[in-house]
Parts: sequence; structure tokens; C-alpha cells
Amino acid sequence: MSNQQQPATDLNDPIQNAAADNGQAQTDAQWPDGAGESSSTEANDKPSGDALLDEIDALRKERDEYLRDLQRLQAEFENYRKRMLKERSEMKELMLQDVITRLLDVVDNLERALDTDPAHENAESFKSGVKMIHQQLNALLAEQGLERIEAVGRPFDPRFHEAVMQQPSADHEPGTVLAEFQPGYRLKDRVLRASKVQVSQAAPGSENNETRK
Repeated sequence: MSNQQQPATDLNDPIQNAAADNGQAQTDAQWPDGAGESSSTEANDKPSGDALLDEIDALRKERDEYLRDLQRLQAEFENYRKRMLKERSEMKELMLQDVITRLLDVVDNLERALDTDPAHENAESFKSGVKMIHQQLNALLAEQGLERIEAVGRPFDPRFHEAVMQQPSADHEPGTVLAEFQPGYRLKDRVLRASKVQVSQAAPGSENNETRK
């Protein structure tokens, strides 16, 4: 038998060289350098579906834990607020109870004064008793921070005085309180009632009036 010989490739044949180059180009296009290895690595780097679900479940548990902590803090703050309001209310009631209890002594003394028959009592003695009751009441109010506003002889101050009348006066500076018709009071730094007063103004023809002109 005769051996069949493969046709030899002529390296100088341009057609065969072109076909060989075309085949190599197709191979390079299908499998670029490192493409297969990179795709395999990326696939390995991506988390699996189970791992992703586990991570989501862990985040949900963490969220629920934070939510429970927030709800607990909110409940504790609400309880604290209610407790403080209750304690403040009880404190006010105790203070009011103490003041009223002490006012009862003043009421008792007033009732004793009213039960006294003026015909059988010395007028000065009766007046002295009523004066003592008045002092007792003022002392009790002063202990609570009540203070009478000074008015007569003071410069008029709209924060503390209410002018209900003006009177020309040559003996006083304009704007001086000449008389008080109703006393004013303030509780600590708060004005409860302004004093109703008469205020001086420059008398006609006086130096103060001429200066103002």
C-alpha cells in the first residue's frame, strides 16, 4: 500500500496564509486574553443567593432591635413626663393647702371681730384688733412673695402705675405721683395690679411749663 501524503503547506502561498490568519483572529475574538479566567473570578466573587438572603435577614433583625429600643425609650419618657406632671400638681396642691390653712386663722379673727358688740367695746380697742388682723393678713401674703407697689412721691412708671387723673402742680416735677386711689401689687417680679394714681403736670406759667415750651 502506498501511504497517502498530506499536501504540504506552502508558506509562500498567500491564500493559505490569509486563511490561517483569519482562523487565529476568530479564536482571539471568542477568547480574549484572560477573559475566561476573569469571568470565573467574578462569578466566584459574587455572593450566592442564600448568603444575600442571610444578610437581608440580619439587617431586618438589627432594624427591629433598634425599633424596639426606640419604642422603649419613648415609653419611658412618656412615663417620666406623666410622673413629673403629677408631682408638680401635687406640689401646687400642698402649697395651696398650706396658704389656705393659714388664711383660716385670719378668717377666725375677722369673725371674732364681727361678733363683737361695738356698743360694749372701746372704739380704739376694736380698731386696734382689726388693725392686727390686717397686719396678720399682709404678713401672710408677703411670705408668699406679694409686695405692694410704691407710688406716692415716686416718678410715674407705666409699668407699675396707671394714671387716672392729672393735676397741675408747681411744687412737684411733672410726672410725679401725687396720690394713690387704689394700691397696686406685684407677686415677685410679676405685676398683678397696677396702682391707680394721680400724676402731676406743669402748672400754667411755671418754669417747668415754660421750659417745655
